[in-house]
Amino acid sequence: MNKLEFLEKRKSVRNYKNKQLSAEDKRNLLSMLEAPNLLGEIPGYELVFIEDGPRAAIKLEGFAGYSGVMIEAPHYIAVFAEKKCINMRKSAYEVEDIVLKMMAMEVGSCWISIKDSDSAKVAMGWTDKAELIALVALGYPKEENYFSKLFSNLQHPLINPLKEGYANLNLETKNGMPLREETSSFVYLDTWGNSTGYGELVRRGIDKVYHYLKYAPSWGNRQPWKFIIDKDDIILCIHEDEKLGRINECLDAGIAMYYFKVAMEGHGLRGEWHFDGLDLDYGVPDDYWVAGRFAL
Repeated sequence: MNKLEFLEKRKSVRNYKNKQLSAEDKRNLLSMLEAPNLLGEIPGYELVFIEDGPRAAIKLEGFAGYSGVMIEAPHYIAVFAEKKCINMRKSAYEVEDIVLKMMAMEVGSCWISIKDSDSAKVAMGWTDKAELIALVALGYPKEENYFSKLFSNLQHPLINPLKEGYANLNLETKNGMPLREETSSFVYLDTWGNSTGYGELVRRGIDKVYHYLKYAPSWGNRQPWKFIIDKDDIILCIHEDEKLGRINECLDAGIAMYYFKVAMEGHGLRGEWHFDGLDLDYGVPDDYWVAGRFAL
């Protein structure tokens, strides 16, 4: 199974078996945590494996959680970095790569937001570390044969998702309503608001790439990204939300960057993310900010 298929079936797991990782899975995970960074050096970046998840969950209650509720799991990964948006973007990119690799090991995971980094660090004895920017819960899904069922239902849409909508999406819902947009409207050409025609995306060979952004996790599944195509550069813009906070916005941006890079490579398109040259005037509204530039 290739990475694109993992992207397509990426789904957060919030209910876990009361079972620790096997010795082999733990060994493989620890080697991932120590692997060289994909995006180079990140000031303060450190990943700490939390062995005793239930004990940590008690200590972190009130300081971390998903929508205010701490997710109980056999283990966690604590993610640290200096509190600058570029560091948090890069950190999320690195960790999402680990999340996908854990899927291949049939280990489930879920991003957890931090409400109070200082208090959480004191509770866990991490006062010598940089900002605690996120936790990732991990363990074996409580549902039996979770991943085999997930991947057995993998279907590739026969229609182009940008042209005619999305088929067979495994969307999270609330009161029976999907929480993610069902149509794509987030790619502009040259300037903000100049909608990109389907034919132009086909001409550039990127018509199918944006399909995979539909599966990228974001806080509350808000899908805060829009893109501007500027010649051989693709600009990522992220929507601001005062209630959400800049840390979670930066994490969402990093995850989106990872999905975009993997989708591009999966379609034979090479390029790299850059964090310079982001001050050009694309007419981006005040409630969005430019997070990165993908150069082909």
